[in-house]
Amino acid sequence: MSNTSMAARSQAAPARLRLLLVAGLLVLTGISALAMALRNPGEADIARWWPASATALAAALFARKREVWYVLAAIVVVTALGSLGAGRLWQFSLIGGVGSAIEAWLIAAIISGSDGKTTLKSVTDVGRFLIANVAGTVVGAVIVAGGAQISGLDFAETFVLVAASHGVSIVILVPIFIINRVRFRVSTRPQTVAVSLALAAAVVAAFFPGSPAPLTFLPVPILVWAALSQSMLTAAIQVAFVAAGVSTLTLLGGGAFAYFVGPFSVVAIPQLYAFTLAVLTLVIGAATQERRVGDRRAQALLALVQDAFERGPDGFALLEEREEGIYQAVDINAVAPTLLPGTFEDVEGKWQLRRSSRLFDVVSEMPLGATRILEWGSGSETSPTTRVTLLIGSEENDGRMVVASIKDLAPLREAEERLQLQIERERATIDALRRLNQQKNDFVASVSHELRTPITSILGYAEEMRDDDSDDKSAEYLEVIQRNALRLLGVVNDVLLVAQRNSDTDAEARRNDVVVVDAVGKCISDLGHQIRSKRIHVDAAIDRSIRLHVSESDFERVLSNLMTNAIKFSPSEGKITLSAIVDGAVVVIGVEDEGPGISVEDRDRIFDPFYRSPQATRDGVPGTGLGLPIARELVQSMGGTISLRADLSAGTCIEVRIPRVMPAATR
Repeated sequence: MSNTSMAARSQAAPARLRLLLVAGLLVLTGISALAMALRNPGEADIARWWPASATALAAALFARKREVWYVLAAIVVVTALGSLGAGRLWQFSLIGGVGSAIEAWLIAAIISGSDGKTTLKSVTDVGRFLIANVAGTVVGAVIVAGGAQISGLDFAETFVLVAASHGVSIVILVPIFIINRVRFRVSTRPQTVAVSLALAAAVVAAFFPGSPAPLTFLPVPILVWAALSQSMLTAAIQVAFVAAGVSTLTLLGGGAFAYFVGPFSVVAIPQLYAFTLAVLTLVIGAATQERRVGDRRAQALLALVQDAFERGPDGFALLEEREEGIYQAVDINAVAPTLLPGTFEDVEGKWQLRRSSRLFDVVSEMPLGATRILEWGSGSETSPTTRVTLLIGSEENDGRMVVASIKDLAPLREAEERLQLQIERERATIDALRRLNQQKNDFVASVSHELRTPITSILGYAEEMRDDDSDDKSAEYLEVIQRNALRLLGVVNDVLLVAQRNSDTDAEARRNDVVVVDAVGKCISDLGHQIRSKRIHVDAAIDRSIRLHVSESDFERVLSNLMTNAIKFSPSEGKITLSAIVDGAVVVIGVEDEGPGISVEDRDRIFDPFYRSPQATRDGVPGTGLGLPIARELVQSMGGTISLRADLSAGTCIEVRIPRVMPAATR
């Protein structure tokens, strides 16, 4: 709601513009110091007004923090030069410049925030500014009075004169530079002109030269009016002109102050008068500006709430019982009558609750303080489309107040229907996929069974012919037939196993205690022909006490698939190591070979169905890519995990971890 002050805008301005503004204030400081010193000529005389203190402080406030020290040094120079130009002693002039610089630094440090920006927009800010003004002018006056004493003047008299002249100048002029401007218009230009003319007339009437009439109170109510009706900045400017007018007319012999007889001089009384007017105006102006800003924020928030109230999807009505049985709307949005058709009626431009409506009957029966929630719709009662929340209260005159909140349930009902339809579609899709999957499994199982019979027959006759035929050439052909038939039988068995796993519903009945070393021995025996053909050494030193509670056929299938892979990739006369250890509640089984190993690119895919590494394909290693995926599925059905050890420099090691007792969740 507030723009920044002139000082804050200067600090945010480009460096060249900021330098120009600060330099202008410093030049004005030097000129005003020279002018005021010339009004009081002498080697160490004290000026009764010192506006240079205000412009010096403004220069310090216009600069950024890192630039302040240069500005303070310039204040010392220009203030001392102004005093020297009026013929004052150089010691007094220099000390006066130092005092002015320290005064400006102290006040600026107190009223500036942690970010170095100065604002004057609240009563708290005004209080801090007044405290800073007193502290700064006292310190500055002490320094200047010390210089005056060195020059032969009275310390106490100099202190009082300097503190008064500096303090009044600062409190009247500096607020103009640090008051935050508001973004909204407070008063019109004719109003501002009228207030300014009224102030000018009051000052002239009270302080007209030659008139000793005690009318000094005349400008006070008009200044209060200005502080209440104008912006804080406008009121501060008006106070500055009033102070200048009062001082000038008093010096010309006008007003009661010019004829004052007492311990105070003709100058001191106008100083005190101007100081009082400035403080009064600043406090009232700050309080008024705070209230204005707060009111604007409240109005903006109220406008947002009202807009949301009018545009919202829900209805709202606040009803008051004006007469018995007549409920008139104090406030109602446009949605409420549309959500409850036939409930409200427009009577002479005012919405009222229709006597024949259902809501009227409900409201009439509800006691004070009661709350009730109703749901109904234009159609069937089983599917309500509107929810009404009612609250009955009362005012001090015992009039009943009804708060009705009306929520449209139609979008919710439509969303529920769409969701239910989507669920039914998803369910139908799942059922169809399950049927297709079952058909696929049935087909695969049927085809696999049909293929196993002729393959088994081929293997039997090939083996019998090898035993009966002594021809070397025929034996070689028969060995090729038998080897490829065995490969085909392995593929069929793998496919059949996958189909069985997808449709297996009685896995628990197939589990029993399995001695790991026995299962390993059976696997080595079944693969003996392949092991001997490559002259591979198999090391399987396993403790006989290690047992598992799993399906024996599944466990043997896992070992067979892992051993088959190890044999295929092992070099001739290589070594395969089978190990089994107990690690807490699991048995860790390892199958390690001395083959070429698995590349980094293939490690994340070796358990994907039908995946074969490019290297295996190039080397002509037989396989379907189902061995490891089937082994992983079987291990997972036992509640275990299977993984590839990646810390080997050569070869491959597959590690299987199976719980010694099956987890209940897996079972």
